[in-house]
Amino acid sequence: KDAGTTPTRIVVSGMADTMITSTVVIPAGADIELVNGIAPWGAASSEGGLVREDGFTGFIVQINKGASLTMGNNEKGGKFYLRSRGQWVPGGGQLIYNEGSLTINGGTYEGVRNGTGMRYGAITVRGKEAKFVLNGGKVTDNQRKLDKASASSTQSGAANIAITEGAQFEMNGGEVSHGVTGYHPESYGEVGGIGVYRGGSVTINGGEISHNKGWTGGLLGYDFNTDKASATNLQKALETRNYITINGGKIQNNDALFSGGGAFAFGNAVITMNGGLIDSNFTTGNGGGIGTLDLYVWGADRTFKEIDGLGREWGLTKEEWGKLSPGAFIFNGGTISNNEALRTGGGVNVVSNQVEINAGKILNNKSHQMGGGIYVATASYNLHLRDVLVTQNTA
Repeated sequence: KDAGTTPTRIVVSGMADTMITSTVVIPAGADIELVNGIAPWGAASSEGGLVREDGFTGFIVQINKGASLTMGNNEKGGKFYLRSRGQWVPGGGQLIYNEGSLTINGGTYEGVRNGTGMRYGAITVRGKEAKFVLNGGKVTDNQRKLDKASASSTQSGAANIAITEGAQFEMNGGEVSHGVTGYHPESYGEVGGIGVYRGGSVTINGGEISHNKGWTGGLLGYDFNTDKASATNLQKALETRNYITINGGKIQNNDALFSGGGAFAFGNAVITMNGGLIDSNFTTGNGGGIGTLDLYVWGADRTFKEIDGLGREWGLTKEEWGKLSPGAFIFNGGTISNNEALRTGGGVNVVSNQVEINAGKILNNKSHQMGGGIYVATASYNLHLRDVLVTQNTA
């Protein structure tokens, strides 16, 4: 009864599912820890967690502003889980909606199907006061709507994790894997792994982002603002910029339809890579390892002649546009290797003037058209190369 005002550990069954029929709300001021119990027959085979009941279609867990929730495996042993059961339950769409503080130290968070909603994921972290720290465990096997008929309405969302409206995500360990979105040209802004929207920020220090598939594969920073007044407002652009910082960990074996098998900076977004590994990712489009797109000009189909994108259509210079919609990739260290693109940029695809290759290695990448290691799209774009090893790439 004191769980709303006093730090409280709640131990769920270690022998059976705890079936959820309405949203578990963590209220402001609460500090809750959820772990699995230990069964009488021993810790090694103990399992317990929260599971969606038939007929329930809401969030399984909601963390309000000013609330804190920690989840993971019992230190005595066993496994904790959160299961949406979307494979069997209609409306099994989302696991966690967080506007407060969420920490996951272990366990498995899975089973979303037919996820919808702009800037939503199986786990959604929303607002400037919201933070999610993943230290261990798996966010895995979650899906958005996949059918082609839904592609034009199911956009700008993540199968596994969505970070939006100024929220923060820090990944120190664990796994974000096997997330799937629609694999269609109209599935704009969809990502299998982690999506960053409306001023969100993501820091990857460790762990693994792998086997995700969608319009973008592993990581996406996405902003496609077609309203001239707000898109050209520098203060607003800075407030809504999406940041992805990769300091370590592995981003591997992800698959993108459009761009960014490993990671993609689209529009008002910046990806900085200081370390870590981006390896064995694939795209049917451009940028097997890293994709960038600043929306200043386009390359015309077949002729590749430049045509106006948003920036040039609105009369801005490429220098002015770069401050509003950088589509940036800053490479300070780490390795981009064994990635593949069916079109251009097996390692890194450059459709931006804010790409800086300062250090690191770009190795053994492959493009089926141009730019095995690095590809620069059209005459309006310049690549800034300083100190990098680019070798054994093929096109």
